[in-house]
Amino acid sequence: MVKGASGSPVVERMAIVVALACAFLRTRVWFEYIQSDSNWSDGASRKLDLDVWCQTNHFELAQMDLLEWVITSPTPALWEHTEGELRASLG
Repeated sequence: MVKGASGSPVVERMAIVVALACAFLRTRVWFEYIQSDSNWSDGASRKLDLDVWCQTNHFELAQMDLLEWVITSPTPALWEHTEGELRASLG
């Protein structure tokens, strides 16, 4: 997220969705790189509920399935979907 891009297609699409949402909301978000050893969520993102830190702190984690069309759709279609979801959530 710090670079706004990724070599991973899934993370790349997530970065695009966040950028589109920020543009729609006319807001800025600050992302900062944190080394894995200092980032509690790194273990959670890799090991889910098997992560020792999460177990110690009684975090309940679940994996979310990402719809394939989010990864494969062209950016304009992704924008339309993001805009629609934001409008619906804002009332």
